[in-house]
Parts: sequence; structure tokens; C-alpha cells
Amino acid sequence: MPKIPKISKPFPKALSLAMAGVLLSACQSAPSTHSTTPTPAHNITHIDKSLSPSKLAQHDLVTALRQHMNAERYAVSTYHYAVKPLAVSEIDKDSDSAFTIFIKVMDYKDKAHKTDDDTSEPYMTISDYLGDDGELGDLPYLRYDDEQHGLTPDTVTRVVGMSEEYQAVSDEIRMLAYELESHAFTSAYINMGDFVKDTGRFDQQAFKKYINDFDRSFQAKANALLATAQGYQKQDIRQLQACATTFKQGAINTAKHIKTADDITNHVDELYSLITSVNACTHAVTGETQALHPYHYISNQTTQQELQQQASAKECATHATTQNQALIQSGKDYIKHADEFNAVHEEYISCYEPLVESAMDDDDYYESHDPYSGVFGSLRAYREMKEQEREQGKTDVQSRDYGLSSLLGGIFKMNQTPEQVTAQNLYQYQHLSVQGLSHHEPSAKRSQHLWSIDYDSPTATYSMQLPVRADHAKGELTADVSAVLPLVALISPKHAPLPKDVPDGLMSFALPDELQKQIPTDIIYTAITDGIIAGMDGLNGEKFTPMDISQDVFAKEVGASRAIKVEFGAKEMGKAYAIIAKHVGRDLHAYVDKHPEHYADKVSDHTDADGNPISTPNTIKSIIDNFTMLNSSYRTDDVGGLFGAVEGILPFALNTTSYIYLDRQGNIIATQTLSSLDEHISGMTTQSLNQVRYDKGLFDKHALARQFKDTFTKTTAVDGVALIKQAKKENEQQYEALMARYGYDYESSPSDDHECEGDTACAAAEAATAAAMAAEEAR
Repeated sequence: MPKIPKISKPFPKALSLAMAGVLLSACQSAPSTHSTTPTPAHNITHIDKSLSPSKLAQHDLVTALRQHMNAERYAVSTYHYAVKPLAVSEIDKDSDSAFTIFIKVMDYKDKAHKTDDDTSEPYMTISDYLGDDGELGDLPYLRYDDEQHGLTPDTVTRVVGMSEEYQAVSDEIRMLAYELESHAFTSAYINMGDFVKDTGRFDQQAFKKYINDFDRSFQAKANALLATAQGYQKQDIRQLQACATTFKQGAINTAKHIKTADDITNHVDELYSLITSVNACTHAVTGETQALHPYHYISNQTTQQELQQQASAKECATHATTQNQALIQSGKDYIKHADEFNAVHEEYISCYEPLVESAMDDDDYYESHDPYSGVFGSLRAYREMKEQEREQGKTDVQSRDYGLSSLLGGIFKMNQTPEQVTAQNLYQYQHLSVQGLSHHEPSAKRSQHLWSIDYDSPTATYSMQLPVRADHAKGELTADVSAVLPLVALISPKHAPLPKDVPDGLMSFALPDELQKQIPTDIIYTAITDGIIAGMDGLNGEKFTPMDISQDVFAKEVGASRAIKVEFGAKEMGKAYAIIAKHVGRDLHAYVDKHPEHYADKVSDHTDADGNPISTPNTIKSIIDNFTMLNSSYRTDDVGGLFGAVEGILPFALNTTSYIYLDRQGNIIATQTLSSLDEHISGMTTQSLNQVRYDKGLFDKHALARQFKDTFTKTTAVDGVALIKQAKKENEQQYEALMARYGYDYESSPSDDHECEGDTACAAAEAATAAAMAAEEAR
């Protein structure tokens, strides 16, 4: 058979060029009479991008921006806002955004799963349990396992068991169990080394007193909680009391074999076994047992299969607890009789793990047979969903029942009608005015700003000014906080300063001297300035367009001779941010290399195995090094592409167009920036127009010029950092006090070395507590 010659595949680029040629030929309305000889490439102006009008405009703008950013300037800015319904093209009118499709497909798959798999249905709903009219509310409130076994213990009615008051007590019981678990883990595992004396000997008496102190406090809390407990709750509290007693006896018996610090290390497995026995004991009360209560399995929509597994897990924990308590009561401990306790633990694990694995296997089986898994499964779900919409007709998005979650349903209810959009303009944005004055001093690395927010309508009027001064050379920020003090008082009245505490309204926030040396704000300021210039220079030159300003009213107002339009999409913004970040990282890294004395390692009081002091790298230096390394792991175009990809997924899109106006000398004298935020969820577009004029004369004539001047001539400023530190300290003290009340911190007094030794009153009190517990148990 003759060999068939292999035909090479055309390259995609060649196909694209060929297709372009065909399209261009098709667009010619008449045959050309010119020569068919191609024009030499060197005569095609736009192949050399440096000669294109856009590239020339970019070069002129970057030159003007470099001079502008490094010169002293005064700015007057005005902001305008408006909203309008989101414009959708004819070809997109029947399409949803990527985000909306994702939510709808997830919702469809979730509902399909519940329809296809009956075992995913909840065991019972609230209407099933109480009845549509509450007619079943007087029946007994029974756990799932008791209900299945036909048991009727002393319990409350269903109405009481489902009430908030009953569940509040149950929450306190869970907190009590968590307190016991936390104490067992810290005292018998984490902090046992705290009871080793300087001589290296383990202080058994101090440890015994610590354990007994906690037990007395725990039992007292449990007894107090019994006063408000009902039904199952009393049984749970007594079980927790038994868990605490078993732990106390086990910890004290086990500690008898701990003589030195080495013993703690050598018996770490036995001590951990002690903790796991406590967890099994509390788990039988607050783990599976709580999950078997109607309140929880109805709230969590638990299936009957899951309830069966949880009931079996409860039996495993209860059986293990009974065995451990029997061993402890017979005087055995976790070190000398480790084999017996380990046997109980192994039996518990062998009983419990298959139940967990069974639940996981059920999930794995379902996922492996899920027709909607993967990319093609999602496409299948989308196709079925669209077919269903065509058959039923597109329902109003606000009236759909989204089963995935109430939150997602709420998202779709955020859609704004045209009337609502019009109302926002009429009642909000039409009466809103935002103005700003700024004075920049690049040589001193200092800037001053005054923003004024004014709202004036026939029914309401308010005005708020916020002056801010940033001194980057000193690492200091000063603001007139008079306008925000009422807001602080509303959020945190305790920490809000009174007007008399801030006489001039000024509050300063400055970095400490040592931190200012490590975080040089002047270096960061310069790096950001250079990054902005480099970012503009690094953008695609075709994004810069020379504009015809013959009909531009704003250009005539500011006296501009030319204007350049710059388009910023997500890709351009991402690349610009990356360029700025790289400039900041590079300059900070250079500063660290130049000033190593500011970033000395922290030397610890501890030593390593060779006796050398242990040192840790300076935290801020490590952050700067990591930031620099991160910046070297990508190119700026990568970040631009990432921003563009993310915008394609998110339910909003931001587009910004800036018009920069220059005078005859090529200086920037004004800017207009139009930003449009397309919100697919609300179905509207929010537009903002920012006009900035760089004119000292206009600045001086502005109505806010006097306030600007008077604010920054004041010299008295309250230390805001000190106020923040004081508030933080008070919050920490309040938290520590709260933890102490919950019993998480039980510190022994240095003078109390032996528990109740020679103290008749102490022994009598302990005996009284034991008698009270016995009496309660008998009842």
C-alpha cells in the first residue's frame, strides 16, 4: 500500500490572518484600481507604536504626571453621584451573568438532590412535631433514641422543650461540658510542667489542690444550674458532675506516679488517655445526646439515617464511660493500669469509627453516583434548568423559592426596579454634594485634606467636614474628629472621648520612634509616587486617546488647551496596582539592606541544646522579605489578567475613564474621572463623576478655605494612639475577668501548698459539699 503523505495542520495564527484577509476583501465595495504591490512595513506608521497618536499622548501625559506629582499643588474637587437601571444589550437580554448562573445551578442541583434521594429528607419538621396548630405541643419531649425504644422518662412537654428558655439552659450545660474538657486538657496535659519545682521535683500536693479547687467550683456551678434545669437537663448535669468526679479521681491517682519533669514526658501517652476518657464522657452528654434532641434534629434537618448513627455513637460513648468510671472507682490509674484503660479506649474507637466511616461512605457513594458532579454535570444541570424555565415560564426572580439558603434567596430579592432607581436619584443623590480641598507638598512629604459631605433637601439638611493632615516624613496622621465623635459614642460609649477631652477637635496618630524606623512612611510615600508614574507608563499605549475639546464645556472653564482620555478597566487597574506594589517592595527592601541596625533579631532568654541564646528574626523584616519574594513570583501583566478574570466571575464590573486636561505648557490643570459600577444583582449602575481643578486662586476663594486654614493652624492634638491602647487594655482586662468567671483560669495561691492539710474548716467545707451532692443525687 502506498504511503499517504501527512498533511500538516495550519497554525491558528495563520488561520486568523487568512480569515482577516477574507473579511477585508469582502468589505471592499469596488475593485481597487491601485497597484496590488504591498506597502512596505516601514511605511505603515502604526506598526511602530511609539509613533501612534495614542502612544504620543501617553508619553506627554507621563511627562506631565511626573512633574505634577513632584510639584506643590492645591486642588479643589467635586463629586457627583447618580444611579440608573443596568443597561443590557439586545443580544444579552435573555442571558444571566456568570455569578447568577452559578447560584441558580447550585440551587437547581440542591433541589434535585433532595428530590432524587428520599434518605436526604429530614426526619421531622416543626409542623410534623408540633402540629400545624400546635395541637401536639402537650406530648412529651423525647429524645430520638428513647422514642425508638418506647421509653418515657421524666421530661417536659414538646412546647417547653422547643422553647428558647429551655434551650438557654441547654446552652449553659454545653458551656459547662466545654469548661470541663478545657480544664482536663490544660491541667493534665498542657500545664503539668507548671507544678515542677525549681528542684525538678513534681509538686503532687499543689497539683492535687489545683484539681480539687476546680472540682469544687465545677460542682457548685452544676448544682446552681440544677435549680433551673428540667427533664433531660437534670440527667445531663448529673452526668457531667460524674464526669468531673471521675476525672478528679483519675488525675490525682495518676499524679501519684509523677515524681519529676521526666516522668511527665515519659507518660505523655497515658496522660492523653486520661483526657480522651473525659472527652468520651462529656461527648455522651453534649455530643450525640444533644443531636438526638428534637430541637436540634429539626433545626439541623437531620435525616433518620443520621439519627440512627448518632444514637449508636452515643451508646459507644456511654459504654466506654461506664467502664472507665468502674476502673477509677476500683482505685486504678492511667499509668499503672494503662493496659486496661487502653483496652477501653480501643473498644470505644472500634465502636465509634465504623459509624463515622459509614457516614463518609454514604457521602462518597452519593457523590460518585451524582449525575451533576463535575463540569459536564453542571452543564447538564444548567440545560435542565433552562428547559424547566421555558416550560414553566420565567418566574419573577423576587418570588422564586430558593432552597439552597435564605441568604441566596435574599440576594436575588435585592434587584431594584426602575422606580426604586429613580427614587434614589430624587431623594438621595440629587441633594448630595461632596467637595474636597487638598494641599500637597511633595518636597516635605506632607499633604492636607478637607472633605465636606453636604445633604440639602426640602425635608432634611446635614453637613459634615473631615479635615485630615498626613505627615509621611514623621509617620503621623492628624484629623479633626469632631464630626465622628458622636458615631464613636454610639458604637462604644465607654471609650468615646468627650468634647472637653479633645478641645480643638484634633487627634493625632503617630508611629512610635522605633516602629517609624522599621516602617519608613517617607520611603513608602516616595515609592507609591514613583509607582503611580511607572504604572501609567506601563499601561497599554492604545488606552490613551487625544480628545477634541472644542465642545468640552469643562475644558473651557479650566482654560485647557488639550485633553487626553485614559481608560481603566479591571486589567489595567490590576497591572497598575502590581507596579505600585513592586515599587514599594523594592524600595523597602533597599531600605532594610541599608539600615540593618533597625531590624535586629530578637534574642530570647532561653537557650538551645548547645547553650546558645535562641533568637528569632525581626517580624517586620520578615514581612518585608516575604513581600519582596511575593513580588518576584509574578509579572504585572499576570495580576492584570487575574483582575480581569475575577471581574468576569463577580456580580459587578467597574469601569473608569479619566480625562486629563493640560495647558499650553503641558502642565496638568484639571481632571475629570467617570466611574461606573455595574451591579448585576441589584440590576443598576452607580455612576460617580469626580472633577478636580488644580488652581490656587480658586482654592483661596472656596467657601471652605477659611476652615481649611484655621484647622491646620491649631497645634493642640490629643494622642489617639494612647486612647486606643487604653481601650484595648480595658477590653483585655474585661475578657480576662470573663474567662475567670467561667472558670478557665484557676491559679493556686503561692501560700497554699497543701490542700486542706491541718485546716479543719477547709475539711468541714469539703465534707459539706460532698454531703450536699449525695443528697441531690438521692433526690
